[in-house]
Amino acid sequence: MEITSFVLGMLTIVAVIIVSVIVVGMVKISKLNKEKDSLYQLCAAIESDLRREIENMHRHVDESDQNIHRNIGEEIQSIWREFEKSGKDVTMVEKTLMNQIEETRRYVDSRLDKLASKQLVKG
Repeated sequence: MEITSFVLGMLTIVAVIIVSVIVVGMVKISKLNKEKDSLYQLCAAIESDLRREIENMHRHVDESDQNIHRNIGEEIQSIWREFEKSGKDVTMVEKTLMNQIEETRRYVDSRLDKLASKQLVKG
């Protein structure tokens, strides 16, 4: 009977150890599953934030690109206006110079005609 009691006692101790190991393992597995779930949630939140930030960056880049194109267009228009204004000024100066040259030519012609008529009268 002593041997049977001893064997039953040993089997009971082994059974308690096995049950304890199984319970501890199940608790650890449960904790790891909870950690895994919380990490998945955290990753999903981070991924969502990253997508939102990327969209914001794309929108900001598009807005900046549009602003740059608009500014370049405005500068080009401003330059063309100045170019046209300068062209008009040059045309006006050219007309003024041509008028002065024509007046000078007429004056010189009239003086040459007077000189020629004086030469004919004298001579």
